[in-house]
Amino acid sequence: MTPVVFLLLFAIGLAAGALAAFSYGKRKAGNETAQLQNKLRDQALELRQARGELARQTEIATCIPSLVQKMTEIHPHSALPNIVIRATGEFFHASAVGFFAPVESSDDFTMLSGFGFPKKWENQVRISSDEGLLGIALRKKTILTKDDPYCFSGSRAGSFSLEQAGFKPDFVAPIFGSSGIIGVLVATGCAVNLQEEKRFVSTIVDLASTAYQLSTLHESFRASYSEDPLTGVANRNYFAQRFESMIRHARNYAHPLSLLFFDVDQFKGINDTYGHHTGDVVLKKISQIARECTRSSDTVARYGGDEFVVLIVNSNKEQATTYAEHLRKRISAMEIRVPGHEEPIRASISVGVSTFPEDGASTDELARAADIALYIAKKKGRNQVVLATHSWLESPVAQAVE
Repeated sequence: MTPVVFLLLFAIGLAAGALAAFSYGKRKAGNETAQLQNKLRDQALELRQARGELARQTEIATCIPSLVQKMTEIHPHSALPNIVIRATGEFFHASAVGFFAPVESSDDFTMLSGFGFPKKWENQVRISSDEGLLGIALRKKTILTKDDPYCFSGSRAGSFSLEQAGFKPDFVAPIFGSSGIIGVLVATGCAVNLQEEKRFVSTIVDLASTAYQLSTLHESFRASYSEDPLTGVANRNYFAQRFESMIRHARNYAHPLSLLFFDVDQFKGINDTYGHHTGDVVLKKISQIARECTRSSDTVARYGGDEFVVLIVNSNKEQATTYAEHLRKRISAMEIRVPGHEEPIRASISVGVSTFPEDGASTDELARAADIALYIAKKKGRNQVVLATHSWLESPVAQAVE
């Protein structure tokens, strides 16, 4: 081998070695870059997850005190389903939430209120209480999520479940009142990890149960304070407070206000002939008719014995007279069947009407004027409506009533 060839081969070898070393270095650098990029992606993912968890924890820390405050306020029973489903939807970012309650005289449940479910379901759909996740939650009396192990062996013919309707619940949670399960909270499409946050489902359910029990106690107390226990209309104490409030309103805004006193004609004869139990039935029926004839803004109260009073807001004497005549005719047309008697009981009422401001400027004056009108209605033959006049307040008739 000549020196020239040797040098040429040596140079080629050096070049090949250098090229191999360069290629190895490039591959190593590429691997290190890829590893670094993967590490950065992992760290970015962990950072996003940490940020999401921090945001969720912040949201929970904000929502829980608000939920506690809202649920521990006194609400009427009818308002609670909407409050509960709204709180549940906002907290769990659910796509559908429904409050299902037992159907009277049935084992089925129906949706009282909800969103994300078909609107036509409200008070119409019948969900079987022994089907699907809802049925198992009711049977076990506990909260169940879609990830909890449970036995589901299909559906019975003729039954209907949430699953059959295409709604697979994320969780089903029974809500307890003072006398047992009063409803079931159902949520689907929750954008949170329920396995990690199941305790918050329990929190909402406990708060909802407490809210229902508080509402029951409040309504029971309010009924005992404001309602007549026999007839269910307002009692005299509540009426007196309402009367004072409404006459102030009428005076401040120059609105008319009418007052009706009425009692049952010859009520003592009904008691003597048919017994006090039948007399109570008559009073209940008359109270029912009076409520049906009266607007929600007005007040029907039992004043004492067989005497009732109706406070009609924003009504002049003409309007009050129309109402009184309608009420009198409705009561005259009623029939009450009594066992052992072929003929039904018929009753009538006598009515006295006074109106603010022409018949009196105070509660005392209006009540006195209506009472005098009632007295005259009785003297004129009963079963009629008599309108008060202000001049009666100082007349011999007023003295006779007193």
